[in-house]
Amino acid sequence: MEAEVASAITESELYVPLLQILDKAPGGFMTTAAIVVELENLFQPEGIDAEILKNRSDTHFSQKVRNIISHKNVPGNPINDGLVIYHSKRHGLEITDAGRAYLKRKGL
Repeated sequence: MEAEVASAITESELYVPLLQILDKAPGGFMTTAAIVVELENLFQPEGIDAEILKNRSDTHFSQKVRNIISHKNVPGNPINDGLVIYHSKRHGLEITDAGRAYLKRKGL
């Protein structure tokens, strides 16, 4: 059990790949469901991250992706920091100019 916890992907580890995915998306926007698929393809979650949550239909990993939106008011979160915008009516995220500038500063 400890090995699974140690290999778990953290929410903050998703931030830069999220920005990169959105930067390449048409119009810089993707639905949350599409983001989950893209990040799952990139990270290939295993162990606890691949397990289905109790009484839910999604995995621990997909919940972490969705938590980016839930934790939008937390400092360090890309929504809170102005790197992406959450569009509730469109059910997705859009990279901002600040998000693109962040990637450029990081050489990504």
